[in-house]
Amino acid sequence: MTKQEFLNNTPFKIKGSGYNGSPTYKYFLYDSDAVWDNKDGEGQRNGMIVEQIRSSIDGRIIDSHYRLNVSSIGHVSINGFTHVMNKEVKVSIRFDEMLIHDNEVVMPDSIV
Repeated sequence: MTKQEFLNNTPFKIKGSGYNGSPTYKYFLYDSDAVWDNKDGEGQRNGMIVEQIRSSIDGRIIDSHYRLNVSSIGHVSINGFTHVMNKEVKVSIRFDEMLIHDNEVVMPDSIV
């Protein structure tokens, strides 16, 4: 996956999670006007990763929910964080570890 595909909200899987019905993920921008300058003087967006729970029968999205805050988007990876049991957990995911999910089946009432 490329950085631009990530920013275009292309659904993806993480390398190694290819079983039928495995969750997919999607970048979601909180507010399209929420852009500020980071330490390098580049525009930074405020967003999150949404996890899409999929049916193991037909792959359609049956639920979606917040998974991770995105703190920065670089040239080769994203950095993010979430909280587990009152502890902050930081992660870095490279774009080459994100595999485009090309079998998009969405329920009509899906919000993401």
